[in-house]
Amino acid sequence: MDVHKAIRSRQSIRAYDPHEVEEDKLERVLDSGKLSPSAGNRQERRFVVVRNARIRQLLSEAANNQKFVAEAPVIIAACSVETEYVMACGQSSF
Repeated sequence: MDVHKAIRSRQSIRAYDPHEVEEDKLERVLDSGKLSPSAGNRQERRFVVVRNARIRQLLSEAANNQKFVAEAPVIIAACSVETEYVMACGQSSF
């Protein structure tokens, strides 16, 4: 698929299949996330996989009470640190 077609056909998903996500698919998504560029070149980021229903509910509430968030069978939260990061070359990430 070309980029323009992908952008034109993107969708906002508000309903999820309740079935568990297969481990190999989850690993592929996480591997892709590790390879993706980071905002502000923040290399120090972590991906947190959440499958627990109660924690998904808490995340849903933290996301402005968007109830559909808790309905996803798995949530991947991308996290980074708020402090200024200096890359190995000495360049600031900001």
